[in-house]
Amino acid sequence: MAKILSISTKPGDIVLDSFAGSGTTGAVAHKMGRRWIMVEPGEHCHTHIVPRMKKVIDGEDSGGITKAVGWEGGGDFDISSLRRPC
Repeated sequence: MAKILSISTKPGDIVLDSFAGSGTTGAVAHKMGRRWIMVEPGEHCHTHIVPRMKKVIDGEDSGGITKAVGWEGGGDFDISSLRRPC
């Protein structure tokens, strides 16, 4: 993912992941200084993605590209929920 983002974006760009899954794209983009939007309709957004991104921001995620980019934490994120009309 880091290779794809380094080729196709620059720091400050917005990365859209419309099928966020476990949040890997958002985590890598965040560590690389990209802004990100992740879309995930499943409940695992709250059980997997949010806890993962909190670890990234708190500097507690030592995996992936953390050492390569010298990631020590920082930033913030917000969650929005869309509901279908009845």
